[in-house]
Amino acid sequence: MMTSEGLEWFLTRHEWRPMNQGAAGKLWRHDEGAVVAIPWELSPRDLQWDGVIARIAAPLRETAATVSTAIQNAYVDVTDFRAADDILIEGSIPVEAGFSLISTARTILRASATTSRGPRAHIAGNYSKPAERIVERARFGHTKKGC
Repeated sequence: MMTSEGLEWFLTRHEWRPMNQGAAGKLWRHDEGAVVAIPWELSPRDLQWDGVIARIAAPLRETAATVSTAIQNAYVDVTDFRAADDILIEGSIPVEAGFSLISTARTILRASATTSRGPRAHIAGNYSKPAERIVERARFGHTKKGC
């Protein structure tokens, strides 16, 4: 989903209403009276993104980070996986725990993609071909950019 569509989706779902529009963008008003101007072309890479998101978040009593994440993940299913391990060293887990986590995540995605296409009481490794294509497009967001 494009971020601009996700932004409008978020605004309309959280009591923001469009007011006026012009050459530079659109004005939105929250039911509590707050107003924000949103440029036609706005993405998380733009300098004004943080300011716009902070003004959207304020009347919602949410953090800007929470609102930004919700907008960027509009129409996207997000599943968080967590590794529970006694030996945690500076935000890392042992390789075996990581392998198990990723393997289990893949199995869960395959099963949910298969059953989303039609109810199944028992899969037993018989994942549907369309479900396999869905899983092939799934992405993990666990990596961090280096310096």
